[in-house]
Amino acid sequence: KGFINFVQFAIDAKRESIRVTDSSNIRVADLPDKMPEDAPRFNLYRYSHVKDGSSTQFVPVFIYYVPEEGSAKSKSLYPCAIDFFIKRLQSLNADIKLRLEFSDMTDMTEGVLYEMIYPPD
Repeated sequence: KGFINFVQFAIDAKRESIRVTDSSNIRVADLPDKMPEDAPRFNLYRYSHVKDGSSTQFVPVFIYYVPEEGSAKSKSLYPCAIDFFIKRLQSLNADIKLRLEFSDMTDMTEGVLYEMIYPPD
């Protein structure tokens, strides 16, 4: 399949588990298209960029997406599971540098992500 920089996870309430729903190599601009309109998701994204014109940097970002649409049940499951899930990822050596929460992924642009990682002085 090649290089993967994006993995999306969903809570399966019936099985009481978290499962992978997508994995691919995408650009920041593609992130909004990966989010369902009516269900929350946990996402890991490895942001690749050039900083200060030098070498390519890779920053692991955890994105909790919770759309305004969707059931109350699904919206209540994810906040209860987020800390456990992140701790589990870290126990598997996931080096998460930034945690974000979005309800509208159109707000997620490359410029916004870059400024969240490297806030202007």
